[in-house]
Amino acid sequence: PAGDTLFIEKGTTVKFIDNYNLTVNGVLIADGDSLERIEFTSGKTVNRAGDWGSIILNAPGSVIRYANYKYSTNGIYGNYANRTIIEHCNFSNMVTAANGVVFNSSRDLRINHNDFQLLQGIGISASYSRTSQVNFNKISTASTSAAISCDYTDSSQINYNDIKGRPEMGISGVYMHNNEIIGNNLSIAELVTYNI
Repeated sequence: PAGDTLFIEKGTTVKFIDNYNLTVNGVLIADGDSLERIEFTSGKTVNRAGDWGSIILNAPGSVIRYANYKYSTNGIYGNYANRTIIEHCNFSNMVTAANGVVFNSSRDLRINHNDFQLLQGIGISASYSRTSQVNFNKISTASTSAAISCDYTDSSQINYNDIKGRPEMGISGVYMHNNEIIGNNLSIAELVTYNI
């Protein structure tokens, strides 16, 4: 509920036995480390992509760090989730169209050092997200849009991301202002056009 904090300790495995979402209207602190990662995964006997839904963050201040996220229908979604940190997470074994991380109207995000192994989804989308960081991520996708999409974003960093899998575009954004975009390695289907 709003105003409450859910703590998930390092080394914990969270299993979903059906197509449920974990919707957080308060704060989620899932802070693992490199030796004891947190796992969000299927609880079924035979694991398949789409066994569970997604994580939805609807308030500021959540942390998901050093987590493995797999067999879901979609990635992590956030609305008005300012100051959320998603770092050192691995996303894999999701359905074909699954996106990695999608935030709307959320500022001061820290989406860094993650590994997205997707089929056709967007790796990171952060729209209307000011003063955010999207740095040092590895994204493999054959998305028909972009690997990273940052519409209406300003004063943010999109640096040193490694994009493979030949998406249609590497980094896309309309009405982007005062952003730093440097050192990104792109292997894409065609030349990217920036509207900055």
